[in-house]
Amino acid sequence: MFSFNSEKTLSEDINFSPKERDKMTANLTISEKVMKMEQRLEKEFENYFDREISEVSKAGDDIAQKLLEISKKNNIRPAVFWAIPEPEYLHLVLIYPGKKPLVQDIDFLKRENLIRKVKLFNNEITNPQMLFTNSYLSLVQQLYQSIVKPFEGNLQEDKIDTILFCLGAGLRTLPIAALHDGKQFLVEKYSLAIIPAFNLIDSNYTPIQKARILAMGASEFPTQSPLQWIINN
Repeated sequence: MFSFNSEKTLSEDINFSPKERDKMTANLTISEKVMKMEQRLEKEFENYFDREISEVSKAGDDIAQKLLEISKKNNIRPAVFWAIPEPEYLHLVLIYPGKKPLVQDIDFLKRENLIRKVKLFNNEITNPQMLFTNSYLSLVQQLYQSIVKPFEGNLQEDKIDTILFCLGAGLRTLPIAALHDGKQFLVEKYSLAIIPAFNLIDSNYTPIQKARILAMGASEFPTQSPLQWIINN
């Protein structure tokens, strides 16, 4: 299990100074701090969509128990993985079935440096001149080392096969499935999903083998570069 700095277990909130935030969270358990982190994510989405969203109610221990229920009912081993960039470090939290939250802060990784790497990677894979090359591999391996590697041993030890990633601002455009450990892409090792926050999804597991699906998408966007090699019909 990784050690952690309890003063930084709660991701920063832009509405409070560091001193105020530390005072507020000093007596909270790790489980309660996970809920505070989820509440911050909820607030980000409420501000973006300019409307109220369902109230965050599950703390870290509640999430672990829900994952245990899903695991027993459906014969899978799911985990929730938060990666939240902060100004001076990357905040990582992992919860898997029936276990206490694990926390690791990557102190040397500043937000601006991490986001710069994500943008460089996105540029590499959307540049037509880089098509059919592996020029992006160095970047995705660096990102893997920063984001996934700190908890790689825990994922393997607990035989996790499904990861729900909750990514903070600056990481949400990262194609997480493309992260590479030097031998395999992440999607080759796990079933993956990206969620806004665990409390903002329907956590009742429903098999989709016989589900009817309506799929749609876009290739051009008013404020973003168009997707490459997409044919509109």
